[in-house]
Amino acid sequence: MMLIRHSKLSKGAFAMALIFGFSQLAWAAALVEQAVGELRVAKDGTESRVAQGARIDSGATLTTLSNSHAILRFDDGQVIVLNADTVFKVVDYRYDQTKPAEDRSILDLAKGAFRYVSGALAQRSREATEIRSSTATIGIRGTDFMAASGSLGISVGSGQVAVSNTAGSAVFGAGQTSYIAAANVLPVAGPLPGAIVTSFSQLAQIPVVGAPLPANPNPGPGYGGGNAATGTTTGSATTGSATTSTAATGTASTGTAAATGTAAGASASGVAVGTMATAATAAGVAAAAAAALAAAASGGESQNSVATTSTSTSTATSTQ
Repeated sequence: MMLIRHSKLSKGAFAMALIFGFSQLAWAAALVEQAVGELRVAKDGTESRVAQGARIDSGATLTTLSNSHAILRFDDGQVIVLNADTVFKVVDYRYDQTKPAEDRSILDLAKGAFRYVSGALAQRSREATEIRSSTATIGIRGTDFMAASGSLGISVGSGQVAVSNTAGSAVFGAGQTSYIAAANVLPVAGPLPGAIVTSFSQLAQIPVVGAPLPANPNPGPGYGGGNAATGTTTGSATTGSATTSTAATGTASTGTAAATGTAAGASASGVAVGTMATAATAAGVAAAAAAALAAAASGGESQNSVATTSTSTSTATSTQ
């Protein structure tokens, strides 16, 4: 009988443990999808190192050390990428797919930089989603953006964010950056300090499943680059074919992204700014070569026209 009673007590305790465990799981906020280097979590006065696959609860403060980064995927699908030397707190997160009225996502940036990709919660409950810093509060409007402390720098990749502090508020859209120096300084669009640009460049190179990498890891304005003072392109047009040109990293002009790898103002691949043959010239050369082959095949009937085309193309090329 004693053994039977002990067995019953054990089963009861086991059941309670399962219930407690599932309850804890239900309140968990995010999964550590990736942890490179050292990621630490502190809650209720205790701190420990966490690895990939760990669950993060509301109330937890996460810290990445030097040469480290982490990716958190929340239950609604939103993603937070933490850069090195970052302190970030999940203040209050609540998500139940069947209870949108109870949605809540309040996050604090104490130090460092992060990238945010919104999920279902931000899409359906904008007012319930905010990220706070000592300088300003960021409201989410379904977006992909990066933010960094010191005091607060923002770069919007897509969608919009609303930034507010004691001085007022402003909305920033894709391709815009803002640096807010203090809580009493009105948020306005403008360039970012070099240290923040460096942090954003590091974040932009961390792949996130389900979210595209920025076109250019130099984030300004926005993710597409465009604040490189000087860029270069390379390309050439050879007789009979036009080679595809590629732009060096950071290539852009007048604050706009060079999405296809060509400098702004150039017309297509294979175009170099002001010095190389235009795509039309390259096409003309290719057409001339094709005509020459056709003429040879037909017994030379088109030799005069081919020669004329080649001469005019060469002249156009040399004057570019």
